[in-house]
Amino acid sequence: MPTRERRPLSYISFDSLVRTISRRRHLFAPYLPIRSIWDAKLDEVRQIRNRVAHFRQGNDGDLQRVDQLLTDIDPGIWRFCTSYNDHFPILPPSREKVIKQFIELDPFPWSQVGDGAWSRVGMASPDMLLSANIEVIRRPWLRAKYQGQVAGKYGYLFDINIHARQNRVFEYKNFLKNTTHIHDRCCHILLDSFGTTIRATLPSVLGAAQITDTVNTLIEMGRSALRPSQTLLEINRVDSLAKDWPEYVLGPDHPFSFLGPDMPCKIFSI
Repeated sequence: MPTRERRPLSYISFDSLVRTISRRRHLFAPYLPIRSIWDAKLDEVRQIRNRVAHFRQGNDGDLQRVDQLLTDIDPGIWRFCTSYNDHFPILPPSREKVIKQFIELDPFPWSQVGDGAWSRVGMASPDMLLSANIEVIRRPWLRAKYQGQVAGKYGYLFDINIHARQNRVFEYKNFLKNTTHIHDRCCHILLDSFGTTIRATLPSVLGAAQITDTVNTLIEMGRSALRPSQTLLEINRVDSLAKDWPEYVLGPDHPFSFLGPDMPCKIFSI
């Protein structure tokens, strides 16, 4: 039966996934137990998976083994999810040409204050109906020294946040439909409960030109999707809307939307 998923990773076989993790171990190491423990756990789970897939008799200890695996990887999955909300600014913003390109849409840009520290300061014009700010997410596996300009480099995501102002909201259905042609450039598009924010993450390896073009489209389509706030309940049913789109569109209940490093918890509730 058809499902909403579209990305190849959503259809990868178990064996192919395991081989990919093994071959690219450095990308997964921050989230997994040490290799020897991980390999042993996978051997156990593979046997359980095969018994279930082929309708064979289960083992009395299968559930306990799966529970133990989830316990072992729980801290790593938490780190993976919270890293998505561990963004940081490029300082000064002019160091990164993508961010510099859109700084005029940020009414509270990062600026140096009297003591030399950096802070968000500014004033929003009452005529400003839409604002945007861009920061950067560094992936936990990246060991290279931080660079002020990250467009075109591996290991970073550009985190774009577009905000509706002056009692406006975004008609998400309209926005998603009008940006379909650039969805393949986005890691995720995240929607909030109030319809006031559009968030998108873009891989830095796209390069400055393609990232800039994508952000321009997101902002332009966001502007055309602005509506008076009183129509919010009529146009946005965020929870159900996100489920109608492929897996890269996330609603407000997804951990990527809200879970940060300062929010310790258990992902699997074991």
